[in-house]
Amino acid sequence: MIRIKRSLFTILLLCSALTQAQNKFNGNFEVLDNTGNPEGWNLRIKTQSPYIVKLDSTIKLQGKYAISITDSAGADYGGINFKINKRFKGKQLMLVGNLKTKNVTGGFAGLWMRTDGINGKSVGYENSENPAFTGTNDWKEF
Repeated sequence: MIRIKRSLFTILLLCSALTQAQNKFNGNFEVLDNTGNPEGWNLRIKTQSPYIVKLDSTIKLQGKYAISITDSAGADYGGINFKINKRFKGKQLMLVGNLKTKNVTGGFAGLWMRTDGINGKSVGYENSENPAFTGTNDWKEF
C-alpha cells in the first residue's frame, strides 16, 4: 500500500496562463467547498482512479490539513491538481511543496508543474522525479 502525504502546493500543480481571471490559491487546503473538499482542487485527475484521496487532519505539516493519497489497487499513477487561470509577467514560475511518504515502492511520489500558453498548448513542464522520492520519508520540501 502506498500512502503519500502532501501539503502546501502538493503533488500536482497545473498552471495555465489562459486568462486574466483572479483566483485565490488554496495551497494549504484550508478553504473547503460545500462538499468538504479543498476549494479549487481537483482530487481526481483520472475518473477511474483506484487511489483514495482525502483530507487528513491528523498527519499534516502546517495548518489544518494535508492531502492523503493511498494506492489501493496498484494503479499506474494518481494525483490532484489546481489550475491557475492567470497570466504571469516574467520568465519563471516556482513550485514549492512538501511531501511525506510511507512505503512508496514500484514508482515514486513527486510534484509536477505544467505551464500552458495562451493557445492552451503546453509550453513548459517540470517534475521532481529525479531523484525519485521513494520508501518512507518524513516531510521534505521540494
